[in-house]
Amino acid sequence: MKALPTRLLLLPLLPALLSLPTGAAWAGLFQTAPWVCAMRDTAHVGHAPIRLGDITAGTLPPEAAELTVGQAPAPGGSLIIRQRGVLRRLVTAGLSGGVRFRGAANTVVIRDGAPLDRAQLRARAQQLLTDLLPPDHPGAPAGSVELDLPPRLPAVVAANEDLSLKPAHPLRPGRNHRALVLRSAGDGGRVEIPVTIHVHHYQEVAKARLKVARGQDLHAGLFDWEWVDVGAPRKVTDLFGREALRGSCCARSLRAGDYLRACDLKPIPVVRAGDRVELTLRRGSVMVSVPATARQEGPLGKVVPVRNELTKRLINARITGPGTVEWRN
Repeated sequence: MKALPTRLLLLPLLPALLSLPTGAAWAGLFQTAPWVCAMRDTAHVGHAPIRLGDITAGTLPPEAAELTVGQAPAPGGSLIIRQRGVLRRLVTAGLSGGVRFRGAANTVVIRDGAPLDRAQLRARAQQLLTDLLPPDHPGAPAGSVELDLPPRLPAVVAANEDLSLKPAHPLRPGRNHRALVLRSAGDGGRVEIPVTIHVHHYQEVAKARLKVARGQDLHAGLFDWEWVDVGAPRKVTDLFGREALRGSCCARSLRAGDYLRACDLKPIPVVRAGDRVELTLRRGSVMVSVPATARQEGPLGKVVPVRNELTKRLINARITGPGTVEWRN
């Protein structure tokens, strides 16, 4: 019978050879100093990485005691560490030489923690949120904040003392959806609690004292001013502050008692329909000025039709100032 090549004889052994330990794991297999790994039935931990020394009784070799065998659950939660999983980690780390297992086959690991105190959390969050409120306007009532917490709060360990807001940028009037973050000073663990924050912020709104005609220039004396909470649902107005009236006229007629809205404002026209204007014609470096008549009103920068009084033709020109328009070619 013809002999098979050597490489074919070794081929069935390849999976077994690849599964053998390497490096530090080989060294661990041949360590002879005996030691006992006595796993507990139950173990309590207060940190995120679970070390072998946390779930065993008695003394372990220092390197084995510090070996990470799992990650702890959230505070108040639990998980199971199995003996065969521990052995697998010991072999991988090269620390399994001489080990003898005793005690429980599985250890229930419980993460220490207690439910958050709702009143205490609300008080701490109130201080944090107050610093993120928008600044009050001069003479306005002081702004305030309300915090809605979820019905069920998570459990945390006692070391969770660092409280922050995510994201941490300033709050805006009305409803804000953020998260309170509790970070553990001991192991860097964190718990995020989704919250809804209601911000009350006050600005002035304008109510007409008397009738205001369409196109009338606006100033603060035409209105009574009231402070309203712009963070609350509103139907009255969306125009806030006296500074909004500067350079504006009324786009519609207002009756006494009507609230002024943003859509009621339009820029004061510097040219009105029928005004005699100076029309500047530019072509390259050549400039000529001729008399013209505006056919439409408009504010500074608007393009309106004007009639050239020399040619009697209509052209579109841009308003450059009171009584002046310009046409470029």
